[in-house]
Amino acid sequence: MTLLRFQEGVNRRRLSHRLSVVQRPQIGWVPVAAGVALVAFAARLVPVLRGGGLYGMGNYDDGVNFSAALGLGHGLLPYRDFLFLHPPGTVLALLPFAELSELVGDSNAMAAARVAWMLIGAGNAVLVARILWPAGRWAGAFAGLFYAVFFPAVYMEHSTLLEGVASSCLLAAMLLLSLRPPSPSGASRLVLAAGGLLGYSASVKIWGVVVVAAVVLWCIATRGVRHAVLLLLGAGAGVTAVCLPFFAAAPAAMWRMVVTDQLGRPRSTASATTRLVDIAGLRSVEPITGLWPVLLVVVFVGAAALMLAWSSEVGRLAGVVLVAVLILLLSTPSWFLHYSGLAAAPLAVVAGAAAAALSDRARRGWVRATIALLLCAGLVAGSVPDLTARLGRPFPGIELAVTVPSSGCVTSDDPTTLIQLDVLSRNIQFGCRFVVDLGGYSYDLESPGGHVPRNQNARWQRLAIDYLRSGRVVITARFSRKAGFDAGSARTVNGWHTMGRVGRYSLRVPTPAPAGSSR
Repeated sequence: MTLLRFQEGVNRRRLSHRLSVVQRPQIGWVPVAAGVALVAFAARLVPVLRGGGLYGMGNYDDGVNFSAALGLGHGLLPYRDFLFLHPPGTVLALLPFAELSELVGDSNAMAAARVAWMLIGAGNAVLVARILWPAGRWAGAFAGLFYAVFFPAVYMEHSTLLEGVASSCLLAAMLLLSLRPPSPSGASRLVLAAGGLLGYSASVKIWGVVVVAAVVLWCIATRGVRHAVLLLLGAGAGVTAVCLPFFAAAPAAMWRMVVTDQLGRPRSTASATTRLVDIAGLRSVEPITGLWPVLLVVVFVGAAALMLAWSSEVGRLAGVVLVAVLILLLSTPSWFLHYSGLAAAPLAVVAGAAAAALSDRARRGWVRATIALLLCAGLVAGSVPDLTARLGRPFPGIELAVTVPSSGCVTSDDPTTLIQLDVLSRNIQFGCRFVVDLGGYSYDLESPGGHVPRNQNARWQRLAIDYLRSGRVVITARFSRKAGFDAGSARTVNGWHTMGRVGRYSLRVPTPAPAGSSR
């Protein structure tokens, strides 16, 4: 009897030990995930509040994306009914907020969408931490915080841009590929689901096909051809589910806008050095020593991190994706700051995997403490651009709205102005001409000699003035003689009667074109 009681006590202690081992990571994970999410959300919200605010002007593309969603919410299809130069994935993601505008107005709905995109950024940071969590709590926390404060990630997720949703799909796919299911059928389902997520990512931004190709190569090298085929099948299903309805409605127009127009964009003047500076999050940093020494250090540390991360499977996956994305970003024709955010997700995972490998190789406590201090210093340094940034610029929507007529069409060269004035949905209901990307038409209009700059493109000048003139009133915010308009178009717009002005924004009343005039 004594022996049985002793054995029962041993079994209970063993069970208690097992439960504590299982539960300890779960208890530790919740505060880490909450802390990472809070830091990430604040890092995106504060620069916006210091800049234009939730009702401010963004970087143009965020307004284009939200306007396209408003059009879809009112039954207008991208490509068939209006120009849209990207796949429809983000338009679908924004559709719930477009529907919300029926209740709260366009400006409030876009403010809600901006907050939602910041929450997506917070979720992406948590996904990074979760991917690295099996490598250690400190590795997971460091990787999540790295992504949370990394300025390219902050910038792409501060408003309704394409790259935030695309990064969510990539990170979720990487998480699924890092899991170890108990059965081969479970592994196949995870690969198929990861492929579907990568396919959706490509339906948000067409550059996602490069990521799909990179992960397929990784699958062939580490999992075999069968898993690579499953990944491709999942990706194909994801792209088809999102894009097929729109392609069926306007196949030629969608192909031209999404593929041909993108490939035909003019080569940006941004050099490889400029792009690397943006990818490293150094655009707003002006070190005393100059950028070159800092950039060399960043490149050296990045290469070392890539080699350290290669010791783990998730590090190799992130490394392959990172190299593919870097090659893409350095070679793409056009360049804007938010493009750099595409490298943020794989770079954060590589950084976390490298930190885990470095910690594992350190045998002495003081060495590990030194590594931890250096990593913390790196996070603090990385948060400097977030603390100094002002994203967006204020828009005097309330002041300008007083002078906007209660009926009739309102046109603008930047769709965000129409959203902030709460007239875009009204325009659609009135049957006004619907243009979400006036500047984008310069990439879509065919020219015999290739792409022509806007201020030299007579067809675009006529289209722009014709659209602006179609409104009862016009608000100009983006184009001028120095940007986009040629001398004739600028003279035409400036000659229209000004019925209201607040700061740099003017409400004008367009006049009919003189007989025989192309403007």
